[in-house]
Parts: sequence; structure tokens; C-alpha cells
Amino acid sequence: MPATAKRPYKPGPPPDYFNDTFFVYVLIDPRTNAVRYVGCTCNTRLRKNAHRCNRTSKVGEWVQELRAIGLRPIFKVIDSRIGVHAGKHRERKWIERLQERGFDLLNVGNN
Repeated sequence: MPATAKRPYKPGPPPDYFNDTFFVYVLIDPRTNAVRYVGCTCNTRLRKNAHRCNRTSKVGEWVQELRAIGLRPIFKVIDSRIGVHAGKHRERKWIERLQERGFDLLNVGNN
């Protein structure tokens, strides 16, 4: 395969929602260093790519705005927990904490 050709997508095994590690992450605006989004995933690589391709949500529009000027959001893992329930709980706690500190988050339902 030539060096410039993309490898075909091969999905991995589905997540084990009770035993996999789930990561809470933030997307940071590189212009201001402000946190704009909090998320939770068991696959950071795929989730990062999904944000780059999404054009229909508030966060997707923001990512496209950055890309139009040659920038990307900073993707940073801030917490991890075993199991989806614990991961989602921590995600909600981080959203609450950051909103209390005045961050203008793009999370759906939090504006």
C-alpha cells in the first residue's frame, strides 16, 4: 500500500460497557485555552476523529470553524473510570464543575 493511501477502516470489538475503561475528555479552544466541550468515550482515537467529521452539532460547527483557520481543538483526557456508568457520572460532574467556573460549554442541553 502506498505511503499516502489510507488504510481501510476496520472496526474493533464493540465496547464492554461494564469492564472497559471510559475516558472523560475535554476539547479546548487553542485560541483562548478555554474548555468548550466535555465528553466520555472508551476509544479516544475514534472519538477524536468523530468530532473532526461532525458538522451538524454545536461542537461540530465549532471544530469546523477552527479547521477553517488552520487550527484544531486540543483533546485532553482529564479522568478515567471502569465502566460506562462510572464514566458518564464523572462526565456529568466535570460538566457541572466547569460550568460553575464559568466555562461556556457546547455540550447539548447545557447551554
